[in-house]
Amino acid sequence: MILSQVVVMVFLILCSYLDVKYRRIPVSVYLIFMLMSAAVVVCEGRSDWGTWMLGMIPGIIMIVISFISHEKIGYGDSVSIALMGILYKYEMVLSVCAVGFGIIFLAGLIMMITGKAKLSDRLPFMPFLMAGNIWVVLAGVI
Repeated sequence: MILSQVVVMVFLILCSYLDVKYRRIPVSVYLIFMLMSAAVVVCEGRSDWGTWMLGMIPGIIMIVISFISHEKIGYGDSVSIALMGILYKYEMVLSVCAVGFGIIFLAGLIMMITGKAKLSDRLPFMPFLMAGNIWVVLAGVI
């Protein structure tokens, strides 16, 4: 499990940097993460495809929401959440997302109250997803 957490953390750090700097994450980053995830699954001896497919459901739901909302939540964020499900159980993915959404909500609220942002402004979500991951991993919630 620690190897899974390290791989997800490295992925989220890289995605956070790219999301903040360029507002997009290249497909190659996702492909590399998928290959690394497959290697971790093999190394950890996990063969239960159902578990990681279930873990991808929150991200798949987010992809649908991205489509319906015309990318109010970016596809990159949604795909990242789905890919986390390869290494994390769905409870962990949901916890990371919930904490990430809570933190971005508070940050956005504070920014609007202080006049640093408007309701129409877009914030990169990956840094908040990374913070949610750190919080959940350190808290040992799941």
